[in-house]
Amino acid sequence: MVHAHPRVQPPPRSGTIAPVREPAPGPFGELLGIQLLEREQGFARATIAADRRHLNPHGVVHGAAVYALVDQAMGAAVYSVMDPTESCATLEVSIAYLSPGRPGPMEATVRLVRRTRRIAVLEAEARQGDRLLAKALGTYAIFPVEPPTGESGESSQGENDSGS
Repeated sequence: MVHAHPRVQPPPRSGTIAPVREPAPGPFGELLGIQLLEREQGFARATIAADRRHLNPHGVVHGAAVYALVDQAMGAAVYSVMDPTESCATLEVSIAYLSPGRPGPMEATVRLVRRTRRIAVLEAEARQGDRLLAKALGTYAIFPVEPPTGESGESSQGENDSGS
């Protein structure tokens, strides 16, 4: 199916969508000013108001700011398909920068491509208005949340069970 706009689209709605788990925004996203705009099952949109703090020495938005926006939105989309007993971590994000960003609002739109038991693959676009800034493909690890440690700081697993 070809869309009039080749933008990343939200997944189709079904009657059996599980409640979406809300991740904490995290101090790094807050530091950059990233805000989550929308999140559904396997989909997320986030924004950043790029200003002079986000610019590189050439006066355009630093690629790391665009990457952070995409990574934050991808993480939000992964959280939407995880159980409360799971967490995730970025394994790899491949990003192609297509146009320079300028001061002003930028938005990342993310769609889950596939989720297996331990891996999620996502695609994203970063835009400033109608201008496509970047396209990205990300892979995230999904793993069980570690049980809390005991009062003495030791893990509930045995002493010889270091995991390495």
